Amino acid sequence: MTFGLVLTVAALLLLQHPAAKVAGIFQGIGQILFMTGQYAMAAGYLGITMRLLSSDSWSRRLSKFAPMGRMALTNYIMHSVILTTVFYGYAGGMYGQISRAPQMLIVAAIILFQLYFSAWWLKRYRFGPLEWLWRSLTYKQRQPMRIEQA
Repeated sequence: MTFGLVLTVAALLLLQHPAAKVAGIFQGIGQILFMTGQYAMAAGYLGITMRLLSSDSWSRRLSKFAPMGRMALTNYIMHSVILTTVFYGYAGGMYGQISRAPQMLIVAAIILFQLYFSAWWLKRYRFGPLEWLWRSLTYKQRQPMRIEQA
């Protein structure tokens, strides 16, 4: 990850240099360094995540996100619907009016809501609603949804 960070910073410094505006070779090298740095950082994040998951204490902490993963399609679409409702003109129309920090708070609130909602939902049902629809369409028959209570 450190290697990726160094490459990314070097690329940004190169791309911001006045010579990069007139010499296409500098721009090309900067873009290549930037993309390589991004891939290296992504690999580093993946490595850190895998390392954390191999630890029992971190695995327990991160397992709280498992219900969100089991309802990934539902959560993705829900997130998109909430944010387009807030930002696009057909509802909130707040695009360009909310700065980055409040945007991050909105996203954190949505994720926190989805974390609890997903756990609550999966205690009662086998799948998320969109996951159930997807499975039913895939298998061409209605899938059982409710968890049978003993």
